Amino acid sequence: MIGREDELNQRAEYKELALAAAREAILELTAQDKASAKKQVFQNTNLLLEHYLDLKAYCIHAVYKEFPINLEDAVNLEGYEITIQSIKANLDVTRIILSHVNTALALLKKKCRARGFDQKFRVIELMHLDEKMQAVSWPERVRIISEELQCEEASVLKWRNEMVRDLGVFLFGAGGLKLGWQSPYSVMQNR
Repeated sequence: MIGREDELNQRAEYKELALAAAREAILELTAQDKASAKKQVFQNTNLLLEHYLDLKAYCIHAVYKEFPINLEDAVNLEGYEITIQSIKANLDVTRIILSHVNTALALLKKKCRARGFDQKFRVIELMHLDEKMQAVSWPERVRIISEELQCEEASVLKWRNEMVRDLGVFLFGAGGLKLGWQSPYSVMQNR
């Protein structure tokens, strides 16, 4: 039979083991969250670059105010006014985002020039900002860029990823670094 003192010691050991396991689990989850957040910043930056020219075209071609609405016809709109307002709102947001991306690209280009990394930035220009290259398949684009810059295809892909990570910092600030803190915005969202 286990004595009272042995039972208390055993419970204390179980409690200590449970706390150690909980700490380990929290550390693992925190590490996974940080990795996931970094991946999300990279993916968001990548999406903005992949669709940069599409977003520019949307801003140029979106139509929402060229058609005057007659008050007599307003009864027949049945919800279309909401769609028109949505187009205008999306256009405004897209213009703001594009302006921010353009500023971030200019800052990245300046940083690359200062460090002598013009070729690395050139990869981004050719890969994502050159309209002619958009008709070319991804592998062919990589090959063409490697020939133009006289480097290996692996270097093109490596430099592109470096530039996407650096651009993420210019786009998302300290949140793009994901140093293990939450922005006030994300804290407010979780409430």
